Amino acid sequence: MRSFIETLDLRGITLFCQDWGSLIGLRVAAENEERFARIVLGNGGMPTGDEDFPGVFKAWRAFPTLVPTEPDNPASDANRLAWKEFAEWNKPFLTTFSNRDPITRGGDLPSQQIVPGAKDQDHTIVRNAGHFLQEDKGEELAEILKRFIARGT
Repeated sequence: MRSFIETLDLRGITLFCQDWGSLIGLRVAAENEERFARIVLGNGGMPTGDEDFPGVFKAWRAFPTLVPTEPDNPASDANRLAWKEFAEWNKPFLTTFSNRDPITRGGDLPSQQIVPGAKDQDHTIVRNAGHFLQEDKGEELAEILKRFIARGT
């Protein structure tokens, strides 16, 4: 991903990431901070294995063994480093989570509490949407993104 961004010399990137995209996208943004202008996180996160996971996630866990649910997971250290970067991220950071996702419910709070750029943003809980909020409420989500980008800060 880094090579792709560098080859195209992308700058001022607005990242919207959700689900598995957040596991990849947030790390890429943290490791290439100078190329990103803002982030919108929806129903996702960047776990380190230091947090608790809902039982429903652990029951579903197969392919998700790639998600650090234990502190010694191979991806945990890289995610911890990315969180250190986000603890100093002053660029706009918005969360848009849905109210009907049993896996990521409450996952918006760590970003809102840790990321300085999340302060004073219009964080949104999208009502009547499941895990894939961009499919369930695509038009509403697009409007949220448009307002966030237009706001500029």
